Amino acid sequence: MARKNVTLMNRTTFLSEPINALAISKIAGFALVCSAAIYLTQDQVYWQELFAPPLKPVAKEPAISIETITLAMTLRFFHNPEVVFLDVRPSQFYDYGHIERARNLPGETLTQLPERQLALWKEAPAVIIYCNGVLDCGAGFLAARELMKRGLDNVKIYAEGWPEWRSCRLPISMSEQMKLDVANAQL
Repeated sequence: MARKNVTLMNRTTFLSEPINALAISKIAGFALVCSAAIYLTQDQVYWQELFAPPLKPVAKEPAISIETITLAMTLRFFHNPEVVFLDVRPSQFYDYGHIERARNLPGETLTQLPERQLALWKEAPAVIIYCNGVLDCGAGFLAARELMKRGLDNVKIYAEGWPEWRSCRLPISMSEQMKLDVANAQL
């Protein structure tokens, strides 16, 4: 049997064993009804494509309420040296500049935190997580969720993050190499 092209929703597939769409509807006992609209350009389609098994439901994790804080609240926490600041941006962004006293905790290292570190952070008045601002703070929320799952209940997110902090000219730090690069650029 010759292969035949069929286009389904801008996707071309090659048929080796076509099945007539009318025969499928007679077998099912009703007109073809699919959850998504399928535009059939020809009358033959794969049986597997039309009647694929339904997706198995994914177990949803319970909702976790994560407190987000403003710049004013973040400044109040900043003046307390016992508060932990975590920068969840990639390390090259952290090296470029970060909130003074902040520790870098990129998403990939989050699951590798030793329990003794978590125990220290549990004792802190607050753990403030920040990232690249509201439009790019998914990593911050994921980090907060993971830390809360691991027992920290003092986690807060500074959603405006690094861009707002830097634009307000608040205390920052950068890596020694970055300081040298900046000094050389100014010469």
